[in-house]
Amino acid sequence: MIVNETGGVQGPQPIQPQRNVAGAYQKAAPDSARKADKAEISTHARLLSKLTEVEDVRQEKVADIRAQIEAGTYESDEKLSAAVDRLLEDL
Repeated sequence: MIVNETGGVQGPQPIQPQRNVAGAYQKAAPDSARKADKAEISTHARLLSKLTEVEDVRQEKVADIRAQIEAGTYESDEKLSAAVDRLLEDL
């Protein structure tokens, strides 16, 4: 197979000085057109950040409640109502 006129391989080329493209864009935009960065925190993110503010866990109380759950004596309408009320107060 014969391949003709592929353009050949060119030797080393001179390095062109780098142009400051970012500076050109900054000069083109007037000061009134520039916008400041802005961050908005969602309600969900605010609630998640409250989790880091939780007090230390009382291991004895957790163990007691786990034992009640396993025994089937923990769940009641009164406890559920109280838990929901406390949760709503915290929010």
